[in-house]
Amino acid sequence: MKRIRVAVIDDHSVVRMGLKFTVRLFKDLDFVGEHDSGAGAADFVARVKPDVTLLDIRMPGTDGIAALEEILAANPKAKVVMLTTSGTDEDIYRSLELGAKGYVLKTEAADDIVAAIRTVAGGGRYIPEP
Repeated sequence: MKRIRVAVIDDHSVVRMGLKFTVRLFKDLDFVGEHDSGAGAADFVARVKPDVTLLDIRMPGTDGIAALEEILAANPKAKVVMLTTSGTDEDIYRSLELGAKGYVLKTEAADDIVAAIRTVAGGGRYIPEP
């Protein structure tokens, strides 16, 4: 079984810590790194080469939308799942149009976040049920 390499980009350390802990609970997932801002996100992704990147939409400075554009400009095949606090966030739709492969709410259960990672790693798109 091929392990799925997962990276996290979020400005909140407690969110990164929680996602790292969650990913490490599953035998088919490998946590390969974390980054704390949108600035430098494309370089970070190029360096750690994740199969799936979890990317926060709302960050100070370079937000997740701008970071997504930079990541996909550097690697159009990158698989990015957006992290958000609101399912009605219009930035979700913009990120999907730009090439994100899905999104998850930060309030979702660990199993749902892992389902998003697995779905996107397998070539699918992950849009949670309303």
